[in-house]
Amino acid sequence: MGAWGYGLFQGDHDLDVIADLNYEIGLSELEAQAKAKARAAPGTEPSKTNDTKQTSEDKEEEDEDEFDRMIRYDLYGNACSDPDAVREYLHNTDALPKLIAEYTTAFRNAKSVQHWYGPEYKLVILAACLMTLGCKLPADLKKLVGKLYPHVGLMAEGQQQMAKALTQYKEGDLWDFESLGLIDTANARDSSMGGGMNVMGVGTLFGAPPKAKSYPDELCGTCGSGADEGHGLPVCAKCKKRKYCDKDCQRIHWGTHRKECKKAEA
Repeated sequence: MGAWGYGLFQGDHDLDVIADLNYEIGLSELEAQAKAKARAAPGTEPSKTNDTKQTSEDKEEEDEDEFDRMIRYDLYGNACSDPDAVREYLHNTDALPKLIAEYTTAFRNAKSVQHWYGPEYKLVILAACLMTLGCKLPADLKKLVGKLYPHVGLMAEGQQQMAKALTQYKEGDLWDFESLGLIDTANARDSSMGGGMNVMGVGTLFGAPPKAKSYPDELCGTCGSGADEGHGLPVCAKCKKRKYCDKDCQRIHWGTHRKECKKAEA
């Protein structure tokens, strides 16, 4: 599994996750409908080849390839041929709320956070993709992803990108994570550098992801938040020391806290 950068969308793993999300949310079907409509519309026939020896089978295959290049519906805005159409679909159907609910439930039913392959990672990538399309970012998703992204295995650059986006993103603007694609990365490399393109990325076998920050017991163990005025933070029922904002934060941090959690003395 390869990666060509340390940011979001700069590895095969992220692109594979997006491909799965595209299918699950219905974009594959929506894309097929758009291609069928384009083929049926007058004046939108793909450009013809000048090869007079081309067979009918060759022409049909060429037309299919051309439509594949012309029309691509993708959650990742940089790879999408029509962000407006995808955004309209997501805003006006129940496909997005259903997918968010499915993965949120899976996360809350899991015993611990799963780096790279779990529902938590998919929620983070989904939120990032929505911002690249200029979509409305549901408040509950934004809040949950804000807790999750430091704990799902993103490389340091990806974490910085996500933190900036969650703070500065405005609905309607296509957010640019400034992550170069494979071809642009290859073109940007100094030819004198030599060596291969692969780097340590999400889902690779080259070591563990950066560790999340640790916080003192009086702050939330996951996000570092303090108590609101007049409202204390809930504490771990077992040790009576470690505090959390809510059940989601406790669930995210449990993989770390369980190693040190000891039953409080009566």
